[in-house]
This record gives sequence, C-alpha cells and structure tokens, in this order.
Amino acid sequence: MLRSFFTFASRTLISAYIALCPAIAHAAENPVLPDTRVPTVVQLTTEERAWIKAHPVITVAANHGWAPISFLSENKEIRGVSVDYLKRLESILGIKFQLVRSVENPAVEKADMIAAVTNLPSLKGSRFTPLKSPYIRTPYVIFTRKGSEDIHQLEDLEGKKAVVFKTGVVAEALAQDYPNIQLYKADIAEEALSTLTSGTVDAYVGNLLIVTHVARDQGFGNIKVVGSTPYTASIHMAVRNDWPELASILQKGLNTISSTEAQGILRNWAGITYERKTDFYLLITIGGTALAIVAGLAFWNWRAHRRERHRSIQRERARNQVLELLSRNAPLPEILHSIAKTIEQENSDMLCSILLVDSAGTHLLTGAAPRLPNFFNAAIH
Repeated sequence: MLRSFFTFASRTLISAYIALCPAIAHAAENPVLPDTRVPTVVQLTTEERAWIKAHPVITVAANHGWAPISFLSENKEIRGVSVDYLKRLESILGIKFQLVRSVENPAVEKADMIAAVTNLPSLKGSRFTPLKSPYIRTPYVIFTRKGSEDIHQLEDLEGKKAVVFKTGVVAEALAQDYPNIQLYKADIAEEALSTLTSGTVDAYVGNLLIVTHVARDQGFGNIKVVGSTPYTASIHMAVRNDWPELASILQKGLNTISSTEAQGILRNWAGITYERKTDFYLLITIGGTALAIVAGLAFWNWRAHRRERHRSIQRERARNQVLELLSRNAPLPEILHSIAKTIEQENSDMLCSILLVDSAGTHLLTGAAPRLPNFFNAAIH
C-alpha cells in the first residue's frame, strides 16, 4: 500500500518538476523562494532605450483561434493570455504593440514578432528567433468523463482509446512512448472534447490550460482531470532575427513580471473543476443468520476493503490537489509542502522531507519538510 502511494507521490513530484523546472532552478540558486521582484523596474541600457524610441510601434502576429492563448472575440478583437502579457509589457517598457492576425506560418509571416510559439522547430528557416525563456508553461494531463474510475495514469490507457491534438507534440510523444494506446487525432479542442463526452474515446490527453478554458467556455461539464503526464508545453515569444535588441528588451520585461502577477493573468483564463465526489458505495447482503461465521468473515472483509478504498480516495484527492496547484501556477514551496504533507498523513509515524539540488549539483537545499525541526532543516540547507 505504501509502496503504491510512494510511486504516486514520486510521479506527481516529477510532473511538478517538469512543469516548474525554471522555478526549481530559481529555488536552488535563491534560498528565499517568494518572488520579491518589483514588476515596474526594468534595467535597460542606453542603447536599448534609444532603440525603443526609434521603433515606437511593433507589429505582433497573434493566432486568432488558439483560445485562451490568443483568439478572435465576438467583437473581432484579439484577446487571450498572450495579449494580456503584451499589454503588461507595454506599460513596463513604454512600447506600443499593434496586433495583427497571424498567417500561422513563420516562413511567410510579415509581422515584427510572434506573440506565442510552442513548436520551436517550426521557426527553423524563418526570419524569427524565440526568446530564451518561455513565458507560459502548462502541463499535459489526462481528462476522462465524470464517473470513470479506472484511469489514473498513462499506463492505464494501454489498449484503450485516447484523443490528442493532431499536430501537437504529445501525439508524437505518445506514439513513441506508449505505442499500445490507440490515438484518435483531433483538429481542435472542441472536437476532442466531443469525442470524449460522447464515449468515442476513453480519455483526452491535453494541455491543462487550453482544455479547461475551452471546456468551461463551450459547456463541456462532464469531464475531470484524473492524472498527470511527463509532458509539458512551453510557450515563447519570437522576434525578427535582425532585431536582437528587441529580444533582449522583451526578455528583460518578462523577467520583471512577478510570479504572483503571472498567476493572476492565468487565473483570468483558466478555470478547472476537479471531480472530488466519489461514487463508491458497498452493499453487503447476508443471506441468512444461520452461518454466523460466514457472516463474520464477510463483514471483516468488507471493513478491510472499505479501509483500503478510503485510503485510495485520499490518494486521489491528494493527486487532484497537486494538479490544482499546478493549474493555478501555485508557488513551488506550496506544491512541495502539499506532497510532503500528504505522504506524512498516509503514515503518522513518518517524517517526510523533499530536497532540491543546487545549480552546481553539489549541495542539497530544503524544498519542503513540514514536521522536521528547524535546526535539522538548517543543517541540511
């Protein structure tokens, strides 16, 4: 029992690491984990300020059908997470962006920059270069219909049908890593959600941010998140190759947006409801009272099964809690604390500690240790 729980905990921690690896690197290099950067101060060089003055308006290509990253609203305005970031950069940098509809082909795009790119190889041979660091990271998770109880991880999809985005990186990764999963490839999220809710497929492996937004916006209420995957999406801005000054300016601007502010931007567009209600119930029928020993054994087995089922429910709630923290971009210490606390609740005699390795790979740093004494954590750290 504990072994299976530790397996779950380790997988969840790996997913958290993949989704938040830059935050982990920052934690290793800076023991004070809360983000204290002032979001309105940007250290630009004299040359960079002169460049902004010489280029007062920058045209930005934005995809018109990639909600909630960027999309065309009913009043024909381009909106989305990337647009909110651009507006914030305008106020920080004193620069003006002019949004235009992307032709969705970097090789022929005429704008000065692209608002959001997730498939970096598509920029090869074009006139665009991605910024060094992505400004959005979101994990791929497993969605099922509410009431489904037999799928919790990718291994559970072996021999089953799963829908994925046709041109997404996950389709290729699943085909290579899990060849026994039968993949149904959809063109858009609405099509994928329809195949899931109709029962055509057993699960949907999709981007947490995008799928939850589309599900909420289009009224697909009969779905839930049941598990994590080792895959994550990183979204970059890309600029003209011959404008390295703009790349430097934008990266500096993005670096000054605090994690709290970034979480606020995402919360405006992502909403997810996790299935917390358990449909489990157990009926015991005792055929007669004559065989008291048989009835006693049946009752004992029922109690043992009920206790084990209760533990399974607790583990599932813990898994969903971590996924929820990831979906709202919770701080790394909060996620690690939740994992450690859950393991300790499984066995009250255990004291759990999650350690991080610093950037040099030579020292351990305390990531979470809810019940260990401060002097012990200080000695480790």
